[in-house]
Amino acid sequence: MDLMGGDTANRNAVFRLHPGSERTLKQLQGIWDGCRFSWNRIKEAYEIPYAHACGRSIASPSFF
Repeated sequence: MDLMGGDTANRNAVFRLHPGSERTLKQLQGIWDGCRFSWNRIKEAYEIPYAHACGRSIASPSFF
């Protein structure tokens, strides 16, 4: 496989978490919420300026 282009293999992985206890479930939910919040902030920081640079006007990244 060529690392600089050429043949590319895309793979998806699905993970299911079985926390086993209520406490572990709450910890996993907290981690997930933090990751989701961070992802949304990063996306917002890049999507809006990119849209404006392309001549589009959008109110928020949730438009996509």
